[in-house]
Parts: sequence; structure tokens; C-alpha cells
Amino acid sequence: MGRVAGLTSEEARERLLAAAAEVFVERGYAGTATGEIARRAGLSTGAIYSRYASKAELLADAIKAHMPAELARLISDGALGVPVPDVVQHLGEELPHRPRQVSAMLVEGAAAARRDPRVAEIFSAELTAHLETVEGLVVAAQEEGSVDSSLPSGALSRFLLSVALGTLFTNMMDLAPVDDADWATVINRFITAASPND
Repeated sequence: MGRVAGLTSEEARERLLAAAAEVFVERGYAGTATGEIARRAGLSTGAIYSRYASKAELLADAIKAHMPAELARLISDGALGVPVPDVVQHLGEELPHRPRQVSAMLVEGAAAARRDPRVAEIFSAELTAHLETVEGLVVAAQEEGSVDSSLPSGALSRFLLSVALGTLFTNMMDLAPVDDADWATVINRFITAASPND
């Protein structure tokens, strides 16, 4: 693609992140050259390095940009007074239907984190932030009485995040899909098990 002129800073960033997602998924982190990302975005490599200090930071931003805004939606719904278990049920039922590109981006990030200390640092910080958000929601649900307060909030939060991440990985495999009604049954049973005993 030739150079694209007259873009705003935000438009250039969006083009870079879209191109980065494509190239990282196609070639893997190690096989991706920033020049190829710039070419596909119709920008110069200077457009990348004026925004990102390294390829690792570009990968991290691409992952964030292409992850579904589930936690943000969950927080928003909670602020509107929707019971946390109802929100978790809805989001849980959506897990098997997340885009394969999101799954592939996460896999690339995890693989790169094993080899690149900077990617590992960024990736770990992102997961820690997500875990803290989930734990805040679990604690709020325990305080409102919709989740059993005897359950350790840290362990429950790690379990929920692990299920979400694990689903991202299984979504990109050629596994036979799980029936939506069966999946909803399992989610509902888990929510019931985590509810306080009357």
C-alpha cells in the first residue's frame, strides 16, 4: 500500500494498530518487521517510532486495541446497578464467540513474552491490571451479598480471569463448538455455586 497523507494522529494510530494486528497474527512477533507494519498501514516507520519506543510496546497496544471491552462493559453495567452475577452470566455466555483474531493476538503476546523481557513486562502489567479489576468486582459483589463472602476473592478472581483467557486460546483451535445452551447451563451452575447459601 502506498503512503496515505492527510491523516489525523488518531487515524494514523488506528491504521497502525489494525496493520500491526494483521502482521503479528500472520508472521508472529519474531517474524514481524516494523517496516512491514508501516507499509501495510500506508505510513512511514517514523510514524511507528514517534509513538512506540519498541516493537514490544506496539504489540501490547495492538492487543489492548483488539481485545473486547468486556471489563469496561462489566464495570459500566455494575455502575448502573445491574447485579454482578447477571453481568458475569451474560459475558460468560459470550466467551465462545469472541473473534479468532483476538485469540491469535493474545497467543502471540504470550509466546513473545517468553522470549522478550520487555513484552513479558508489558504483558504482565496488563494481566495484573485486569486481575485487579476483576477482584474489585468480586469484592463488590461479596459486599452486596450476591457472591459468597467466604470464597477467597483473590482465588476466585484468578479463576475467572483464567477461564476468560483459556477460552481465548480454545477459540482459535479447530475444536467442535460447544452448544450455547450447554455452555449457559455450566455458567449458570457456576454462578449458583458461588452464590451465598441461604
